[in-house]
Amino acid sequence: MKFTCQQKDLRRALDTTLPAVSSGSRHLPITQNVLIEAGGSSISVTATDITKTIRCAAPAVVDEPGIYTFPARTLTEFVRTLPAESVQAELTDERRLTIRCARLTASVAGMDPEDYPSVPVLSQDGTSMSFTGDDRSMSCIPVKVGRDEIADAVERVIRAAATDDSRPVLTGIRMELQGTRFSVAAADGFRLAVYDRTLEIPVTETEKDGEDPKEMAALIPATSLRDVMRALGRNEGEFRFTLSDTGAHAAFRAGDVAIVTNLIQGTFPNYRQLMPESRDTRVTVSQNALADMIRTASIFLRGETAGVIRLKIAEPDESGVGEITITSRSESGDNRGELNAKTEGKGITIGFNNQYILTMLSSMGEDSTISADFTTPTAPGAFRLVSDDPNVRYTHVVMPMFIQDLD
Repeated sequence: MKFTCQQKDLRRALDTTLPAVSSGSRHLPITQNVLIEAGGSSISVTATDITKTIRCAAPAVVDEPGIYTFPARTLTEFVRTLPAESVQAELTDERRLTIRCARLTASVAGMDPEDYPSVPVLSQDGTSMSFTGDDRSMSCIPVKVGRDEIADAVERVIRAAATDDSRPVLTGIRMELQGTRFSVAAADGFRLAVYDRTLEIPVTETEKDGEDPKEMAALIPATSLRDVMRALGRNEGEFRFTLSDTGAHAAFRAGDVAIVTNLIQGTFPNYRQLMPESRDTRVTVSQNALADMIRTASIFLRGETAGVIRLKIAEPDESGVGEITITSRSESGDNRGELNAKTEGKGITIGFNNQYILTMLSSMGEDSTISADFTTPTAPGAFRLVSDDPNVRYTHVVMPMFIQDLD
């Protein structure tokens, strides 16, 4: 194997695939390597932790095609230090990759690619998936959702997904598609984020007259979708999203980056039943104004394992204007802020985890308007985006925290 490429292209390929490199002793040692394949007019870099595979191509002049694996972190860190010049790489008879760039030379020991696990490879058109090292293949079902719709939906809900493995299904993001309906949901047991969008073009069709359109659903690991978001941010090329017909994989392609992930097997909670439908109190307020107040109150909660923000919502006056009082208290001090808002219904005092509220407000987006519905101090609060787009609905449900005094 012998090739020449630009430092920036090789670095980008290594940086893109690095999130899929396994860490820790519970994986095969070779999965801490990247698989580099040179052929045609490009090289491809592949990394996998068995559950997720990222593959990125880079333009190159290939003198001798070949394939081999090398320690991912060592190689990535070295390439990052190289100047932005041409890089020559050659696999020696001793199975080491000799790298030359400007006045720098290094030799990186490799491992035989025959020991590398078989990984899925998405076809260029996204209609099929093959596996390296064997003859397996499967068909894929294209999902006709654009990159902007995927990006907006994932950004809204991803921070509500669980980060620990005690309940694996909650580490995933549930995607549902039926006709023109596109719904995405994430939950961690303390909060629930749900994004609904009506698409211009149906993503599933009706099989028989008079029947509802076919439904497609997938539970995709949130960690994989974070990698997809990074790839979307770095690539302007054609975007594809597909699901394998076996129901085992989801695949994304953005330009020269392909990400294939195992789907989470299990039953996601019926989140529609968890969304409050009734209310005794509603407040409508500017996201910017409320976020500023919550950030200020959070200064006094630094170091707290579960900082509590207390919201006291006053009944409206005759013109419909009410007041929100935001307070926080800890051993380091206390804070009180007041904010005018449109309020409806009864007054209420309710407490929330400050970080959950900040995350919710960030997901709503700057310069937006939100409405919040409450019933009692011990019932979840439902925060909704007030959108000018009738095709978009976003709801963030947060469980309250106990507060000792309600005066």
